[in-house]
Amino acid sequence: MQGSARSIERAFRAETGMTLRRWWRVARMQAAERLLTTSTTVDTVAQRVGCSSTNAFRRAFFDHHGFTRGYTWAVGTGKSE
Repeated sequence: MQGSARSIERAFRAETGMTLRRWWRVARMQAAERLLTTSTTVDTVAQRVGCSSTNAFRRAFFDHHGFTRGYTWAVGTGKSE
């Protein structure tokens, strides 16, 4: 594929409906969601999806979902956060 970075970005957006940055964020959160259904610790999940720290991961998770991982756990198990 040839073209400027901007041309490639436009073609990607036309194909997927989102920017490359947004697509990458969504892909990281989907990978995190899968890992969080296992016994993998939040610290390890943060590392595996490329976050610089656990706090950065928690912020990214909240920004993406609008709620914390603890909230999803509490809803899924019926326990309080």
